[in-house]
Amino acid sequence: MRNEGTAPSTSVAVATDAGEFEIVDTTCDVLAPAAFCTVTVRYSPMSGGVHSAALTASAASGGVATTSLSGTAALCDNATSITPGAFTFDDTLVGATSAAASFTISNWGPVSNTCTTTLAGSDAASFTIANDGCANGLAGGGYCDVEVQFTPASVGTKSAVLQSDCRPCGIVNAAGLSGTAL
Repeated sequence: MRNEGTAPSTSVAVATDAGEFEIVDTTCDVLAPAAFCTVTVRYSPMSGGVHSAALTASAASGGVATTSLSGTAALCDNATSITPGAFTFDDTLVGATSAAASFTISNWGPVSNTCTTTLAGSDAASFTIANDGCANGLAGGGYCDVEVQFTPASVGTKSAVLQSDCRPCGIVNAAGLSGTAL
């Protein structure tokens, strides 16, 4: 905002008229002539859809300035899932590669997601994502497949987790992985 008057503006009050928009910082307490001030507004939607509000500033010396605020929130009542929830690979020789196990990530909600699949856990290096069919996105009501292989480098029982982090809703799904290396 800018004070276009010839006198300092004091007692500058800044407000919004909607609960989705919150003033988190302002430098507009006193505003000299021709000076600027900054208002920082946080958009924290409580529901999906388009939201709008007015940001209004008024000064004790007179004058009111109003600007429009708007934002669009993804409807995050999305439900994604991964099946199967766990898979045990057949015994595999050290240095060999198992047959691929297929996992399906389903999007039960209406919003498209971008899903990032990763392997986690202390033995994650013993498993490989052979094909990530979810790399190009997951449409609302759709599904995609991820294939994982067991590729052990040492003898013993190995375990890890296949994780799928789907955004914008931030839903993380996980499937347990295990196998024995001979």
